[in-house]
Amino acid sequence: MTAYATYPAGLRLAGRRVVVVGGGHVAQRRVPTLLAVGAEVTVVSPEVTPAIEGLGDEITLVQRGYRSGDLAGAWYVIAATDDREVNELVSAEAEGQHTFCVRSDDATRATAWTPAVGRHDIVTVAVLDNFVGGRDPRRSAYVRDEILAGLRDGAIAAPRHRERTAGVVLIGGGPGDPELVTVVHGVHLDGRCDLWRFQHSAKRRSVSERSRISVRDLETRRGILSVVLRTRSWSRARRASCW
Repeated sequence: MTAYATYPAGLRLAGRRVVVVGGGHVAQRRVPTLLAVGAEVTVVSPEVTPAIEGLGDEITLVQRGYRSGDLAGAWYVIAATDDREVNELVSAEAEGQHTFCVRSDDATRATAWTPAVGRHDIVTVAVLDNFVGGRDPRRSAYVRDEILAGLRDGAIAAPRHRERTAGVVLIGGGPGDPELVTVVHGVHLDGRCDLWRFQHSAKRRSVSERSRISVRDLETRRGILSVVLRTRSWSRARRASCW
């Protein structure tokens, strides 16, 4: 059988039934993330961890072994028991009713995989390795962490292109209002702003000297944070700017 890569998709599970068969540590990790996206979660397991038991008001807890028919009406299923035979029965029922099923014991027998997920601002990062080379969850987690780090420190820009509320943000690098944003936040703003207005309270610079400042450079001079634009747009921007 040909080994194909996975097809990525974002599931909108709010208000939809999700069944988790198993009540151990895998289920304990998955259930809160499902609740966070609004899923109606049913956990089927004779025993559950204290953490899952503590979610009794937020989930439907069926404390018994899996039975045929438990997946009726489910949009998504997770087979997370420590019994391979039970997981096989769960995945077979899910397959029969065309419901995607994740398996904790054998990803090659599953119809869906759980990616390494992280969130920053309004961006969700989900990473899956390709099946062709075999599953490598640690590599997926590493790539996810690198992407998130890039988003947080500004190395990866994530500008918003939809309509946004107009506003003004002050940026400062020295003593002053504690609400002034940090340099890292300034990098993110640099990717979203339509116009920068500059005010440098230290030594004034000539136009020719300003135009030599490096592209999109953020640097601190004499305690004042200077935010500069691309050189090619300087002649247009300087008319609305002051130092």
